[in-house]
Amino acid sequence: MILIKRLLKGGLSDSMKRAAYQWGIGRYLYKIPTIWCPIKPAGKSYTLASKPTLPAWALPSDNSEDPNQSYTEQPPEEETIMATEEQLENIKTTINELAVMRDTTTESFYKALRVPALDQLTGEQAQVAIKTLEKWFKQAQEKAAQT
Repeated sequence: MILIKRLLKGGLSDSMKRAAYQWGIGRYLYKIPTIWCPIKPAGKSYTLASKPTLPAWALPSDNSEDPNQSYTEQPPEEETIMATEEQLENIKTTINELAVMRDTTTESFYKALRVPALDQLTGEQAQVAIKTLEKWFKQAQEKAAQT
């Protein structure tokens, strides 16, 4: 029973964190570094042996009540990695082959993928597009084999 309560509490906490991130009010929660805190026994349970500290960028701007929170580091920047030339060429080639196999235009595939201009694709978006195209290509091959 205790395990179920802990699992439910953890699930609820995670879902609240995800919701806060989606609304834009908790995005920093995913950038806070992992902090290990010592614990001490307190009866049948445990309590924190010391108060955990957060970086200054993760605290409200008026932090006059806790002088121990004196970090000056900034939140980690998220680096956008653009798609490689190899990925872009793979996407173009696969779309051209699919257009021929399905007797349609390449524009219909770009529209179906919902991708911005190829030169604006991130590496992650390119990977998703390639996986989708590979699935479509396999389906087109199977359909061609049946006829």
